[in-house]
Amino acid sequence: MMNKPWPVSKIIAHRGASAFAPENTLAALEKAHELGAEWVEADVRLTLDNEVIVFHDETLDRCTNGRGLVRRTPYAVIAELDAGSWFAAKYSHEKIPTLAQWLSTAARLKLGIILDLKGRWYEARRLADMVSVALSRYWPSQLSHPIISSGNVSCLRAVARQSLGYDLAYIVQGEKKRWVKVVEKLPCFAIHLNHEFISERWLNELKQKKVHIAAYTVNDRDRAQQLFDWGIESVFSDDPGLLTREKGHSSSGH
Repeated sequence: MMNKPWPVSKIIAHRGASAFAPENTLAALEKAHELGAEWVEADVRLTLDNEVIVFHDETLDRCTNGRGLVRRTPYAVIAELDAGSWFAAKYSHEKIPTLAQWLSTAARLKLGIILDLKGRWYEARRLADMVSVALSRYWPSQLSHPIISSGNVSCLRAVARQSLGYDLAYIVQGEKKRWVKVVEKLPCFAIHLNHEFISERWLNELKQKKVHIAAYTVNDRDRAQQLFDWGIESVFSDDPGLLTREKGHSSSGH
């Protein structure tokens, strides 16, 4: 499974620098770069009319002034939403970026990227196709090779079937046995684990499978160091400067 070196920095900016700017926005991406991030992660999903946007939740409620399911909302409506005021008033003009906009910005900043595909099984093929089109158009070949992650096997399978050579990462919540078959069959380059479920014993078992391992979402410096000591290669953090700050921020989900 692990047939090439892990190219990713020790800290991966989770949804951009989401401790300092509204998650998954261009502002969070710019802030991540400003704080020294080398790699960033973002979530992508489809709107009603098949525009790929950078957004984590299934619904618009938490991170915008909109309401309802993303997949039932046309992009023209989403494009007008305020995606920043929930975080801080100064971000009131921040919008939900399209994947094209996000990739263009990440490319300009020369960041490595991990795209987390958020889709239902019936959206998987369409989402994978649209993401690949965006990457072919907006991601320069001389930059770091993108990593495609998902907790949805259908999404990873759809990307694998394209045979475009993207490195795949399977997102695993807890000690599920299924991940071994998923990783071997696709095959996956890495697994991304919820740090709250990680024990040293489990990690030792995982490392025998010869797969790269990263942990999410780690906002405590001591916990990050513990995980590195145990053999984790990277951690996702809302704070790209986690290892150089005295104190981190409270943990959040992937």
